[in-house]
Amino acid sequence: STADTPLICLQHQGTMPPLFCVHPIGGGITCYQELVRYFGKNHPVYALQAIDFISTLGHDPSLEELACFYIQHIQGLDPLVPIHLCGWSMGGVIAYEMARQLRKMGQHVQMLTLIDSFLPKEHVRAATTNHDKLLKQFFKNLDHNESIKLAELSSGTPFLSSSPDEILAALLDVGLQKKILPVGMEHFHIKQLWQIFLSLHHAFTHYVPKPYSGTLQLLQASDHGSEMN
Repeated sequence: STADTPLICLQHQGTMPPLFCVHPIGGGITCYQELVRYFGKNHPVYALQAIDFISTLGHDPSLEELACFYIQHIQGLDPLVPIHLCGWSMGGVIAYEMARQLRKMGQHVQMLTLIDSFLPKEHVRAATTNHDKLLKQFFKNLDHNESIKLAELSSGTPFLSSSPDEILAALLDVGLQKKILPVGMEHFHIKQLWQIFLSLHHAFTHYVPKPYSGTLQLLQASDHGSEMN
């Protein structure tokens, strides 16, 4: 991928209409790699990621802007192909907005699937400037198995007393030791991921969805957290 396109091909083989998977709040698309195996070799799968391009925008994009940008790229692939969209967590919310915009443009969305997607509750919206809470969310987003404990990042200093840079540096060190983060990752890499997370979090918490007249599927885990609306 390059900064010129957010579109990544995960599985190019097949004659069926492609499935477009939208990134969650971290901006990456590795969460869909396992999913691709279940589609076999006759179903092309593409993913939309924010990692390479969002820092080039010069501003925090709205969720509507992200959706519009992604639409341009999937239409550039093949404007006549039936649209199949899905997204996990925030990715489902972006996919929803993409479907809404596409339908408004007169295009048919054949499938829209949201996986564990939700909208933030009002108290979550109100806490969008609390960097301590955002750092904890970012930390959990990088380490889904929660194999790193917060105490490991503090080096004897209370977690919330440390600066974001100190926490990011500690997260990088422990993440590399536990092989959660890729070999060769440096401080500026994790700082870039933090900035992408902040931009996407801002877009997510400021999004107010408009009605969508099409149909959608919501797949929801039975043990989903309580921050859902």
